Amino acid sequence: RQADAPARDLRVTDAAGQAMIAPAENSKTPVPLDEDTPLKEDDVVTTGPNSRAEITMDGESVIRLEPGSRLKVLKMFTNNTQLELSEGLLLAKIKPVPRQDDAIILKMPTAVVAIRGTELAAETGDGVSHVAVFDEGHVVVAGAWGREHVKLGPNEETHIPLSNVPQPPRHLTRFYLMLSLGGALGAV
Repeated sequence: RQADAPARDLRVTDAAGQAMIAPAENSKTPVPLDEDTPLKEDDVVTTGPNSRAEITMDGESVIRLEPGSRLKVLKMFTNNTQLELSEGLLLAKIKPVPRQDDAIILKMPTAVVAIRGTELAAETGDGVSHVAVFDEGHVVVAGAWGREHVKLGPNEETHIPLSNVPQPPRHLTRFYLMLSLGGALGAV
């Protein structure tokens, strides 16, 4: 089924500061990102201090990497999109997917997030992952081992410590300021 599935169009549409790409074919030699850089499987995008990168998916969804982040493209089929945030913070506005099975999967060191269309934040560092949903939509957050999971709705967040067990949803606190400033990607 994967061989027949169309690939998504993932591309960097904006970059500032020390935003770099380690291309799959030459991952040991990162190069600066510029606007309209297409991404492919196994590419790694990193942002240094005071840097950011904006990635669009199929021209309809937006992912913004904040300073000090590392995102790897694992798979990019329309029915199987997987990204890995190994450090840092991303903000995203993901268009709803047509089918339940078409969730976009975001892997983090202690969590796996199934995104089916929402505005969210995901942050990881120091062995803890944080996930929040802003104004609309839902995500399912599982521990990295996949045993326990929680469903987050609008204005909810959770954190996943080294035990890989997502904590019960709670009202936005960590990401509240982002919401009060117009949501994760209010200007997009």
